[in-house]
Amino acid sequence: MIPWDALTDACRSADEAVIAAPYIKADALERLLALLPPDAALTCITRWTARDMLFGASDAECRTLVLDRGGAFRLHPHLHAKYYRCGQRVLVGSANLTAHGMGYAASANLEILCEPDPGFDAVSFERELIAGSHPIRDAEFEQWAAITRIPPPSGPAVKAPEPLDWRPATRDPEHVWLAYNGHLGRIPSADEQRLAQTDLDQLAPPSGLKRPAFDNWVSAQLLGSSIVDDVRRTEGMEKDEAWDRLAAEWGCDKGEANHRRETIRNWTTAFLGDGAGGP
Repeated sequence: MIPWDALTDACRSADEAVIAAPYIKADALERLLALLPPDAALTCITRWTARDMLFGASDAECRTLVLDRGGAFRLHPHLHAKYYRCGQRVLVGSANLTAHGMGYAASANLEILCEPDPGFDAVSFERELIAGSHPIRDAEFEQWAAITRIPPPSGPAVKAPEPLDWRPATRDPEHVWLAYNGHLGRIPSADEQRLAQTDLDQLAPPSGLKRPAFDNWVSAQLLGSSIVDDVRRTEGMEKDEAWDRLAAEWGCDKGEANHRRETIRNWTTAFLGDGAGGP
């Protein structure tokens, strides 16, 4: 049975659906929503990166489709699982919610979607899934959607990091724009020049971007970064509490945790415009 057939069977009479996959395309999501009863509760969780949005691996309009139906749409920076629960029936496997992943495209992928072992604890998995994800505010969504309006490079595919791979290094976010334009010499210290180049190499923006498109690219990388997400979760905490939590999560001392946190907040202020970087 192809994944789409298994999902079709599960969806038709479900009173609730939880959809979790790193890649979700609007056409496949619309197909699934058409199968669900109109009053079925819906939660959709995915993972966006700047590269995925640039090249169309996922569609920004999926959020609109889910919200228009009254559902919840969330991002999880660590998500790799493909998990579908329709009512009491759970399906797991390798299939993203795309035409190729679900098997109904002309040149479909070879994928698996099946019921898990009876020992699989779906309740605990969903609890962890929700706890590690966050809803997308309208302002954040506009920054993601802006990535889709950047013309993709015509040459070799852009190499961009997975969300777990990058955290801001330079204390001054403006330095990465100088590095992008070949003006490292305008950065005062050799250490900051090195850190700015490191950030630029990790961010891997397409060449030739004007400033607004460059800012959109960096914003999306920040929004997709698990380390930035860690900092967002400490907003509202007392400083010592935040430093203790981050030091434990990052495996460093409190001084280093504070340094990283302040660096990240410099970036979220510059590129996300909210100062705190949190919802």
